[in-house]
Amino acid sequence: MSSAHDFDESVLVSLERIGGTILVQRMLELFLEHAPQRLALARTGFIEGDFDVISRAAHLLKSTAGHMRMSRIQELADLIEHLALTQQYDAIAEPLQEIEAAFTRVVPIIAMHWSQLDV
Repeated sequence: MSSAHDFDESVLVSLERIGGTILVQRMLELFLEHAPQRLALARTGFIEGDFDVISRAAHLLKSTAGHMRMSRIQELADLIEHLALTQQYDAIAEPLQEIEAAFTRVVPIIAMHWSQLDV
């Protein structure tokens, strides 16, 4: 999977146009703060077989990824949310692994942009 599908970096230009470097920094901060927590929550929900927890975590990830134009993460979160809502436990494992891998691919890209910010 290409990083371009994981993260549309043009969102950073749009965010900077709207709110300057401070908004870009804040959005990257929020993503790095909340996404790992939501991924961990989804994983815990999966381990415990708690469809409500999985669904809630996936919904929050879908929203966060959408704001940051992380289409692959958004798509996978949407799928996981649907699978949790329809209680398809066995089908959740693969997209959960995929979303964790997509997040792992995005982190260095975000870290690179973070290091280039002049705030």
